[in-house]
Amino acid sequence: MEIGRNLRVRTRSVPHIMLFDLYATGHHPQYILNLVEYWAERALDCRLTVVAPVGVRRASENLDRLFHQHRGDGLHFVPGRDHVPAPSSTASLIKTDLVHGRLLRQHLRMYRPSHATLMYFDHCQLSLALGLRRLRGISLSGIYFRPSFHLDERPDDLRSRLSAFRKKTMLLQALRNPYLRQLFCLDPFAVPALEQMTRTVQAIHLPDGVRISAGAVKKSGLRAGRRKGRIVALLLGALDGRKGIYQVLRAAKRLEPEVQRSLSFVFAGPVKAQDESVLTDAITEVCTDTEVAVHLDVRYVPDDEVQSLVATSDVVLLPYQRDHVGSSNMLVRAALAGVPVLGTDHGLIGKLIRAHRLGVTVDSTDPDAVASGLRRFIKSPEQTSFDPQTAADFGRSHSAARMGQEFFSSVLGDL
Repeated sequence: MEIGRNLRVRTRSVPHIMLFDLYATGHHPQYILNLVEYWAERALDCRLTVVAPVGVRRASENLDRLFHQHRGDGLHFVPGRDHVPAPSSTASLIKTDLVHGRLLRQHLRMYRPSHATLMYFDHCQLSLALGLRRLRGISLSGIYFRPSFHLDERPDDLRSRLSAFRKKTMLLQALRNPYLRQLFCLDPFAVPALEQMTRTVQAIHLPDGVRISAGAVKKSGLRAGRRKGRIVALLLGALDGRKGIYQVLRAAKRLEPEVQRSLSFVFAGPVKAQDESVLTDAITEVCTDTEVAVHLDVRYVPDDEVQSLVATSDVVLLPYQRDHVGSSNMLVRAALAGVPVLGTDHGLIGKLIRAHRLGVTVDSTDPDAVASGLRRFIKSPEQTSFDPQTAADFGRSHSAARMGQEFFSSVLGDL
C-alpha cells in the first residue's frame, strides 16, 4: 500500500526485488543508478535490495546519495564481492559463472526477495542451466547484454561454429530454468528469436538507459585537441585493441595529405599499463609520418563531461572488432547530440547504425575500409547516411526513465 511520495506502509504483500551484480565498472553502476533512481522518484510500492560491489557506490555520487536518502524507505545496499575478473577463456568463464550462481544462492537464502534480477545474465547461464532450483517462491529475471545466436554472420571455421553451438545450447538450457520469468535484452533484434526459443520466459527489449542531465554537463578541456579547419573524430572509452584504435591509426596513414590536414583525432579513456607504450608508439608514428592531428588523454572521463565531449565532436568512432557483438551507449549519446558515427558493420552496432541512419558502417577490421569511411566524412559528408531526426528519435527511446519504466512494469506486473 502506498501513502505518498516518501512514506510507505510495509505489509507482507509488498514485493521485494533484488538486483544482483558482481561487476563495478563500465555500464554496471549506471544501470543500477537508473533503476534505483526510477524506484525513488516514483515511490514504487516495493522494497529494493541491491547486491553489488562497493565500487558501484564509489562510481556514482548520485547513487551513493540515493542509498543514504532512502535507507528507511525500503532501499537496502548489500556490499557484494569486491572484484570478479572478467573471464578470458572458456575455463575462466565457467568458473565465473559458477561464482555468480553460488553467491546468488547465498544472498537469496539470506534476504528472501520476491524476485531477483541477474544484472549480467550472460555470466549466469551455466548456473541457471545446472542449478538454482528449489528457490521456494522466488522468481528470476536477467539482463542479456550480448546475444549472438541470431546474427546473420556465420562463422567460417570449425572452432567458431562449435563455440556458437555451445553458446546456443547453454542459452536454451538456461531458459528452461523453472524460476526464470523475464529476459531483458539490450538487442531488439534478438527478441523475436528468443521468443521462438521459449514459451515460459518473456523476452523484453530493454532500452540502453543513458542518463544525460543538461545542467550537469561540463565543458571538456579536450576540445583543445581541435585545430582550425579540421573535423574532430572522437574515440572515447577504454583505449584497447577491442575498440579498434589501432585500425584507426593505420587508416590515418592511408589517407591523402590533403585529407590528413582536415582531420583531428581525439582519443580519451584509460589505457592498461601493459598497452600504454604500444599505443603511445603507434600514435607517435602517426604524428610523425602524417599530417593528422592527435590529442590523447589517458584518463577515465567523468560522465558529466562525456556528453559535452561528444557534442563538440564532428564524428564519433565506434570501430569495434569482431569479438564485440553488443551495443555501446556512445551510439545513443552521439544520436542525442546530433553527431554521426563511423562504426563497425558487425553485430548490433552495425544493425542499429543502418536501421536508424546514424552514420557510416565499415569493416572495422580493415584499415583501408576505415580510411574510406573517414574520407567520406571529410570529402562527402552528405553521403554519410546520417538523419538527425531519426537519430534523435533513437536517442530519446533509450532514456534512463524508459529503461526504468520497462523494467519495473514488467517485474512488478508479474508479482
